[in-house]
Amino acid sequence: MGFLFALAHSAARSHTRAKAVYQQIKVVVPSRDAVLARRALLACPGAAIARCLPMHQDAKVQLEIRFPAGQGAAVMDHILACLPQGELGGIRTPGRSL
Repeated sequence: MGFLFALAHSAARSHTRAKAVYQQIKVVVPSRDAVLARRALLACPGAAIARCLPMHQDAKVQLEIRFPAGQGAAVMDHILACLPQGELGGIRTPGRSL
């Protein structure tokens, strides 16, 4: 019975996760400052760096930051407070065409 309970509980939990709506924003920062962006995101529950793409010619990185829908303003505020020279892109919801 314990196995079936764990299986059902796991399926219900993954179903709940699938319904969560996330948004993304792209931020370009100097490579040496990428760790500061990560620290800024620690203050934003549910936010994380989904991808880090190096831009070798410019000594910069493009960060794709994922966060729960509706928290875009807070994420941008924290990023800009730590990295005022960061270049912010537009907020988008993955899977939805613009």
